[in-house]
Amino acid sequence: MRRMRAIAPLSALFLMLAVAARANEPARINYSVEPSSTGPSATVVSRGGESVVIFQVPSFNPGTALSFTFSMRPGKWANRAVYPNYAALAAVGNDDLEAAFTPSMVTFDAPLSVATSGVTLTLAPGDYRGIHTLEVTILAHPDPGTMLGEGPGVKVVVLKDKKAASASRESGMLQDVEDALAPGAGTQAAPPADAP
Repeated sequence: MRRMRAIAPLSALFLMLAVAARANEPARINYSVEPSSTGPSATVVSRGGESVVIFQVPSFNPGTALSFTFSMRPGKWANRAVYPNYAALAAVGNDDLEAAFTPSMVTFDAPLSVATSGVTLTLAPGDYRGIHTLEVTILAHPDPGTMLGEGPGVKVVVLKDKKAASASRESGMLQDVEDALAPGAGTQAAPPADAP
């Protein structure tokens, strides 16, 4: 009986600490990409506020440009953040993909604000023999101390595939991506350039 009496206050204490920690958890930014904005045409996979953009190219040639438009908005607990909130955009990961943003800084004026930017990733000079995959993550970095976290970002995967134009190869790759993602992921591919 004494042991039960000792456990009860401890359980209450842990519960209070958990609630306090949750109350101090910042909001985070959710990201989305419109498949039709990708150039060249890419596959876009969405899951839990993160987007994955998958480009297939025949080869890695320096100067090759890949682009898309993405949107950002404060997600869960957005009301906890300070507004207006200014976020700088950056690409984190492989330095072989040089990022240019338009604009490079976005503003969230309120909890329901949606900010949009375009990004162009250019393959830097270098020797890419033996390399088949390049990856970067696009992130918005909000002002520090404003209770708004950067969130999961947009992951960009560039695959070197000499048969990138093959519809059957595209279908097989897409199935592999769907199988690898958590249940509930949504997948969209940009329409062909000659689609009506």
